Amino acid sequence: MLILLSPSKTMKFDVPIKFLREPNFINSALLIHTKLRKISAPKLEKLMNISSKIAIATEEDIKNFYSDDCKVSPALFAYHGDVYVNLNASNFDDGDLEWADNHLCILSALYGVLKPMDPIKPYRLEMKTKLSVGHYKDLVSFWQKHIPSYLTELLSTHDNGYIINLTSQEYSKVLNFPKSFRKMIDVTFYEENKVGQLKIVSVFAKKARGSYAHWLIKNRINSLSDLSQFKEDGYTYRPELSSPQELVFTRAQTI
Repeated sequence: MLILLSPSKTMKFDVPIKFLREPNFINSALLIHTKLRKISAPKLEKLMNISSKIAIATEEDIKNFYSDDCKVSPALFAYHGDVYVNLNASNFDDGDLEWADNHLCILSALYGVLKPMDPIKPYRLEMKTKLSVGHYKDLVSFWQKHIPSYLTELLSTHDNGYIINLTSQEYSKVLNFPKSFRKMIDVTFYEENKVGQLKIVSVFAKKARGSYAHWLIKNRINSLSDLSQFKEDGYTYRPELSSPQELVFTRAQTI
């Protein structure tokens, strides 16, 4: 079983590297980085739709990518958005980290697919960024040609050959498996108001995806029948709203 997460824009680099290895798509990452190095801060601001302050900081990260003092941290600990706060990797013991490193993958616009303990450097790049790479018009089309086949190969090494998709819509776009592929299960979290209306609230959905991944890892969930047993943060499995390709969880609206 493979668990997929999106990255986060918020990052921190206070956990040292313990494993000497490179991400699987490091050559592709360097190709994309070479393209980014040619873009000035004002153009990055427009390309990424970010503030001038963030654009200047992004340009600095790009320039420092090859420097000896560039910060490096395992991907699992480098990302620090809502998903990763609730994933709470600092709570993992060595057994949890080993299991996560074998079952969790993080999608990245720069690195493609990261395992938890893969070393990464500071960067800012979203999958929706309209950056052409080679003859590919954007990052989505570039990674669509690489990520599905890699995940399929990785999946073949697992006893339970299913992908648990906890990525956002932005990153799910690269998961363009053939229509005949039935090995991916989406997990959706809704807030339910007093009259029973369901709504996905982005910030809560991100936190729920992190909590779900934490639960999967701590409990070594590797069976389809156990996937619906998640009850953290007030969520309840809704079988009548679910399907073989989607698990739906709801909870009473908190706002």
